[in-house]
This record gives sequence, structure tokens and C-alpha cells, in this order.
Amino acid sequence: RVLGPITDPVAGASKLSSVDRFFAQFIRDERDLPFIYLSLQIFCTIVPTGLLLFSSVIPGYWWYVVAVANILLVSLYFLGPYTLMLHLTSHRRFYKNEYSFMNKFVPWIIGPFM
Repeated sequence: RVLGPITDPVAGASKLSSVDRFFAQFIRDERDLPFIYLSLQIFCTIVPTGLLLFSSVIPGYWWYVVAVANILLVSLYFLGPYTLMLHLTSHRRFYKNEYSFMNKFVPWIIGPFM
């Protein structure tokens, strides 16, 4: 079997949606758009769940149900992609210079909940 050549995807090769264009104005490379969506997914699911677990809002055995769900969600769904995102954004900046303060979002805001 003959394998074709391996090529690097070129930024801008596909048409971006309006949401993608909105997020692309903040990041340095359009190929990093999946990291924006991953960050938002983690921030909207794992961070609130983690905050709930450290509060006294969840009564009784429901705390254990939420804790197990959080552990499973983190370890089975988010940990691999998050580790890749953290590794890649550690080697090169994720956001443009004017938004450089947001480069701390992945390791300092999301990281403690992973």
C-alpha cells in the first residue's frame, strides 16, 4: 500500500463560521480554534462542578454522585485533550500580543480543576 504525502494543514484553508471568525481575532493561529472550544467546554462543565464540590450546596450522598461524575468526565473525556492543549500552549503563545494576559487562562484558571 502506498501512502500519500503528509502535509501540514494551512490556516484559512476552510471557510470559517461567524463564531470561528470572532474567536480567531484573539488567537495567533486559526488552527488553534479547537483549543478555544475545548477551553470553553472545560470552563462551563468542570469548573462549576469543581466549585460545587468545594461548597456545601450539594447535600448527602448527592455529593458523591457529583464527585464520581466529575472524576469520570475529567479523566475519560477531558484529560487527554487538555494535556495536549496545555503542552502546545506552553511552547508557543496561544493569544495575540494585545490579549497576552489570556495566555494564563489555560494553566492558571482551568489547570487547578483538572
